[in-house]
Amino acid sequence: MVSEKTKKYIWSVIGGAGVIFFWIGVWDGIGSLPYVVEYYNSLILGIIMLIIAGLKFKWFSFSKKSKTIEDAIHHIKKHPQKEEFKISYFDKIKKGMIHLEGKFVKKVEKGMVVLEKDGKEIFIPLHRVNEVKHKGKSYWKA
Repeated sequence: MVSEKTKKYIWSVIGGAGVIFFWIGVWDGIGSLPYVVEYYNSLILGIIMLIIAGLKFKWFSFSKKSKTIEDAIHHIKKHPQKEEFKISYFDKIKKGMIHLEGKFVKKVEKGMVVLEKDGKEIFIPLHRVNEVKHKGKSYWKA
């Protein structure tokens, strides 16, 4: 019987070889295109592709969606008017959306938002949080 460690090693070698074969195919495939054979054409094409990819990445990174739920919860925790925030999440037991005020936020730990309400701690998995609103406007949305 083969150990788990050996299986991981074998699959890692197979995966690594797969990446190498893929890259060889891409390299040879693109290199055989008529206009890319000349090095200056491929240089210009590569620069254009990098610029386009960079602009696209920059556009996405400054959008509101780039903020994570952890960032939003930490912001609520530090905010002086926590009560202006509302956290909406889906409760599996009640099978519905629950809305809680930001003033109950205590901390974020191990993928959970910890809220303290009426002397009890409420643990909400971060992936269940659907929306955070500030003064009625969407601050973060899944």
